[in-house]
Amino acid sequence: MLLSFTENDDAGYTSDGSHHVEFGAARWLGLTLAIVGPRENVFHCAEDVAQFDDFEAFIESDYLRGWLRSRGLR
Repeated sequence: MLLSFTENDDAGYTSDGSHHVEFGAARWLGLTLAIVGPRENVFHCAEDVAQFDDFEAFIESDYLRGWLRSRGLR
């Protein structure tokens, strides 16, 4: 799984966008994709990309529990 943390435009700093490269590579490799924060680009809007408002929502999600269970980790 690739978990990508994104920020609103008003976060107070700018990103060089390099995290988009890792996201694209993970998609190419067929990994499970999730983002914590707002969707930043069109690839984040794909049906198979899970989005969570904050890390707590991700940790408590059925999405994460299902992913762990599918790998025999929980």
